[in-house]
Amino acid sequence: MRLHKIPAQKLADGNYGITASQVRQAMAEDRKNGLKPCAVQLNYGSTNTCGYDDLNSFRGFSEQEKVWLHVDAAYAGPALILPEYRERSLLMQEIATSFNFNGSKWFLCGVDSAFLFIKDRQLLKRVFAADGDYMARSDAEQIYNPEFKDWSIPLGRRFRALRIWMVLSYFGRQGLQEFLRISIDQADAARKKIDASGLLKQIVKTDLGLVCFRLASDDLNKNDLFIKRIEDLSDSGQKFLIYPSVIEGQKFLRLALGGIHTETKDVDLFLDLCLKAAQDVENGLVQKES
Repeated sequence: MRLHKIPAQKLADGNYGITASQVRQAMAEDRKNGLKPCAVQLNYGSTNTCGYDDLNSFRGFSEQEKVWLHVDAAYAGPALILPEYRERSLLMQEIATSFNFNGSKWFLCGVDSAFLFIKDRQLLKRVFAADGDYMARSDAEQIYNPEFKDWSIPLGRRFRALRIWMVLSYFGRQGLQEFLRISIDQADAARKKIDASGLLKQIVKTDLGLVCFRLASDDLNKNDLFIKRIEDLSDSGQKFLIYPSVIEGQKFLRLALGGIHTETKDVDLFLDLCLKAAQDVENGLVQKES
């Protein structure tokens, strides 16, 4: 068994992902080495930058290459319940053998919960099914009473259904859609404020509740000072959890909107702190520690 990682590249949509041609090239190399590709995992909303792999280029891929094609939509998947993203949902259904999203990241269901969608559950059963005279049989299994022990390695699983049902029952479809749209609207407002500031810049293009940005200056030392200054200002006043990430050797900040109690004023307060830090760095008020 071998895992072949394919480096993401910046795509035409302004974020990072991979294309079907990259995967085909990697699979050709594996076949030359005597390996038989069996599965491909794609990203729909990567953790670092909420980047999408080029899903359009994977139309027909699973059938042509005879591989299982899984799409990991752990963070971004809940947004597919919005009518404005219906085309993305239909594309996902067309290309994916399976896809999943986490209930804990942007769907209010807490840790640990996840939703797995499978095009043909019989494929899983043929791999994982466990049987024996000592096990209760479920010959009458139907789509609404599946035998979940035959879907994975463990025969049992934790009980999560009630708390997930409570979230769905309390918020309903419209309530969850409103929650998601508020997060996206807050992120859109943040993106506009960053673009208009002249002091900050987005490092990738995003369209959901994640905003990725850094100091506008190309000076990497200044950007490091900027992030350090934000941490200092946060420690001395309003408390924000600051943990920078890195892409292509450059540090940046990830503003992840999606808290049920997060308001627009909270986002503005954080961005004002970032602008204050940027001004301090550009005005030479922050020096690198010796």
